Amino acid sequence: APGSGLQAACRKLKDEGYFLVVDYYDSDGNVSPLSELADIARVDFLTAGRKEREAIRLTAAANQRIKFLADKLETREDFEQALKLGYSYFQGYFFSKPLTVAGKDIPSYKLTYFRILQEINRPDMDFGRIEKLIKRDVALSYKLLKFINSLSFGFISEIRSIRQALTILGQKGITRWATLLALKSMGANKPDELLVLAVCRGKFCELVAPHVGLKDRSCDLFLLGMFSLIDAFLDQPMAVVMQELPIADDIKRALLGEEGGLRDVYELIVAYEKGDWSNFSRLASKLNLEEERAAAFYLSSLKLANRIFTPKGWEPEETDWI
Repeated sequence: APGSGLQAACRKLKDEGYFLVVDYYDSDGNVSPLSELADIARVDFLTAGRKEREAIRLTAAANQRIKFLADKLETREDFEQALKLGYSYFQGYFFSKPLTVAGKDIPSYKLTYFRILQEINRPDMDFGRIEKLIKRDVALSYKLLKFINSLSFGFISEIRSIRQALTILGQKGITRWATLLALKSMGANKPDELLVLAVCRGKFCELVAPHVGLKDRSCDLFLLGMFSLIDAFLDQPMAVVMQELPIADDIKRALLGEEGGLRDVYELIVAYEKGDWSNFSRLASKLNLEEERAAAFYLSSLKLANRIFTPKGWEPEETDWI
């Protein structure tokens, strides 16, 4: 149980306007006295039994100021239970691990989008082949034309041709737009948080690139972050996916765990996500990157991801990520 000194320190921080996240239960399984000061109370689903998980209902009803975080969610069942119980925030391995089944093929609706990913990542991008793939999917064609005709682009005349839209976007724009759309569509049966996490990682890696000697490869680092969760989107082992995706070999090696500069950037954001501050500091030092700058990049990336994915869904008018 927290001592009186810790409680006093937390109360002082609270009075000064700080936002507090605390464990709802102490090490003995009792409700922590600090929970009354919490803005967010964390419940560890690995150690808390069903009774403890459900007990938050009474507290939430009595004090609507406190929001509850379900932590260490390992399975879809955990996630769905937390949703039903009224938890507001969720984190855990479930959101980023693939549900692999031996011999399982990629579903046909996901395969279409995976083929688009294959096409846009070829060294010799062919606009004609990409146009044909997009035209096969009415919804995708509609989304592209709606996106290119949004107010953010400001064209006087309406763009009605898929080929014209692709030409306007260019190779970089096509890669980003199609990657985001493909992952969103392939993740239709996944929690929204998975795509938000992928976008956040992609933007973070891109922002870090110029500061770790990889300015000319910012687009590649964007893909490194975006594809870091593709095994979870496809429910396939990463090694299998990498065999089929024509991205740069060093990106593949980094995603498969091979040490190197790209892997360090990937592990840097994972360490930040997990709050593994000792590893985060070690990696930031290794990359010669200021920790404060890395933290600012993460917050900027997270804000972008949350802007793109509003409660109403993806807002195609968001163009500052292209």
